[in-house]
Amino acid sequence: MVHDFFVDLYNDSQACSHNDDLDKDMFPLFSLKEFKHLSDPFIQDDVKKALFNIRPFKALGPNGFHAGFYQWFWNISGHSFLQVALSALNRQVLPLELNDTLLVIIPKAENLVCVIQLRPVSLCNVAYKVISKAIVDHLKPILPRLIAPTQCSFIPGRQITDNVAVVQKILHSLRRKKGNIDSMIIKLDLEKMYDR
Repeated sequence: MVHDFFVDLYNDSQACSHNDDLDKDMFPLFSLKEFKHLSDPFIQDDVKKALFNIRPFKALGPNGFHAGFYQWFWNISGHSFLQVALSALNRQVLPLELNDTLLVIIPKAENLVCVIQLRPVSLCNVAYKVISKAIVDHLKPILPRLIAPTQCSFIPGRQITDNVAVVQKILHSLRRKKGNIDSMIIKLDLEKMYDR
């Protein structure tokens, strides 16, 4: 039952593939400086910074090691770790075993009643996390231009509660509105982003 629920939840039958509907002007053009930055190869410092910015004991990967192991034994394992990470980042060569992930189901409520109260979490290898973090760090300078100002969650300096203030302002303006033009607010009940 749990397996079938998550297979249905994560299938691609509802995925949108209408790329023709996208407005071409909604994507910003990069300057030559930004494009050069994106094209710059990753260096050892990028990988080391990404590794040491991960909390040491956050979660084990499928191999049983956490980031703290690699941080603590950097003088021994650093060279090999750098080779794997830089090969993946610069030459797009990712060993298949780095993509191995443990899937853990965590309860979202104290007393479980239905399957929807479970949240799947992927426990990835530290090398995979470091590679992903290095890519994100590389993109950080241009992300403000790529992310809409209305996107609040998961953006440093923005809070999801900002949306509450926007809704309150809309409601206030609708209450004060005069005339015979009707208005309507639609509230959609969307599942949380990490559930999809």
